[in-house]
Amino acid sequence: LSLSLSLCVCVLPSFQVMQRRLGAVLVLEDDCRFEPNFVNNLVAMMDEVISNNLQWDLIYLGRKRLEGTENYVKGTTRLVYPNYSYWTVGYVLSLRGAKKLLGQKPLTKILPVDEYLPIMFDNHPEESWKSHFTDRNLVAYSAYPLLLYPTHYVGDEGYFSDTEPPEIWIERHKIRMAQKQKKQREEL
Repeated sequence: LSLSLSLCVCVLPSFQVMQRRLGAVLVLEDDCRFEPNFVNNLVAMMDEVISNNLQWDLIYLGRKRLEGTENYVKGTTRLVYPNYSYWTVGYVLSLRGAKKLLGQKPLTKILPVDEYLPIMFDNHPEESWKSHFTDRNLVAYSAYPLLLYPTHYVGDEGYFSDTEPPEIWIERHKIRMAQKQKKQREEL
C-alpha cells in the first residue's frame, strides 16, 4: 500500500496534544462541512459526556459508517458506540487517547488513520491488521447524529483526495459489497 505524506500528517494531532499537555483537541479535516447548530450540538454532546461521567479517548464528530447498527451509550441521546468506520472528517481527542494512539508507535507501522482508529478501539474487520497492535483499548464514541460531513464524496464533481486515488476507495467498496452479498446469501 502506497501512502502519501498527508496520511502521516494525520498522526500529528496526537503529538500536539501530548507536547502541549492539552486536555483535549478538536481535529477537523480541511474538507469538512458543519451541520447547522454545530457549536450548540457539540456543547450539548459534551454536556452528556460530563453529566454521565464518561471516560473517553476519542469522539467522532464526522465519519462514514460502514457496518451494522450502533447502540446508544447508556444515559445519552447524542452518543453511540461506533462500529467499523471510515474517514476522519472530525473528532475530539483526549490526552489519554493521544497517549494510547502514540503508545503503539503508529509511524513504525504506517496505515491510514481511518484504519488505525477502528483498530485501536478493536472494531476492525481485518484481524491480520489488528494483530500488529497490542492494547487495542481506545475508548471511542461517536456523535449521533453526526455533526460534520465531507464537502464532497467519491464520484461527486469536484471530489479530490490528497490521501488516495478514487480507484482505491471504489475498489474497497466493491469488495465489501460483494462480501456483504455473499454473507446474505449464506444466511438464506
